[in-house]
Amino acid sequence: LFRFYFDFEHVCIIVNAGEITVVEYGIDGPLGWVRTELTSPHLISVSIAKGPPGSQSLKKIAYLTDPTSIAIKNLVNDDTEAVVNHTTVIDWLELSESATKLLFRDKRSRLTLLDGTRQTTLLNFCTYVQWVPGSDVVVAQSGNTLHVWYNPSIPDQVTTVAIKGEVEAVLRDAERTEVIVQEANAKVAYELDNVQIDFGSAIEAGDLAKAAAFLDHYRVADDSLLSTIIALELASAAKYKAFPRIKV
Repeated sequence: LFRFYFDFEHVCIIVNAGEITVVEYGIDGPLGWVRTELTSPHLISVSIAKGPPGSQSLKKIAYLTDPTSIAIKNLVNDDTEAVVNHTTVIDWLELSESATKLLFRDKRSRLTLLDGTRQTTLLNFCTYVQWVPGSDVVVAQSGNTLHVWYNPSIPDQVTTVAIKGEVEAVLRDAERTEVIVQEANAKVAYELDNVQIDFGSAIEAGDLAKAAAFLDHYRVADDSLLSTIIALELASAAKYKAFPRIKV
């Protein structure tokens, strides 16, 4: 019995008899395949991103090899780039837009970030988590607090907002990014900082010219954003080396 998942922008996932086949739209033949019996769409993530100028695109899949172990496979060269051996059953995972980071949550509701060779617990209790669409920004809820990591490469730099309900979605368009929260009597939109999101996306894409033009356009002078800018620039040189052959 074949199952088809259309949750990803650039690919279709075909599941059959413990095998996952990845088909990229517009490309003849499968992009790649992996074997696993754990084929829930919450336990499979595919990310296709542009590499730095003059290099190949990044095409990766993250999936479970058993209930507590994650594998990250490079679909371009068929190499397994990382294996994460966790201590608790994993119930959700997702690669970032840039294909350089991975979020996963376990049955104890603990949220973890894998960034290159570094593994960091972001929250010990997490009821909602999502990458902001088209970016590497993390949005998560713990209790009555909304947590936002505009630059997850520096996990200690987190923005928190008190909320009075449950996060339902993160919506983004050209003008704004909003977190939709269902409160007691209505849905409330909490707007995120699009300046930091858009600039970070330019840095993650390796487009420093676009990032510089962006800063000039917005006349950025905020100290906290400038510190983020410096950190992003320092991280950008090594970002495409993320997920070397590691076991965590």
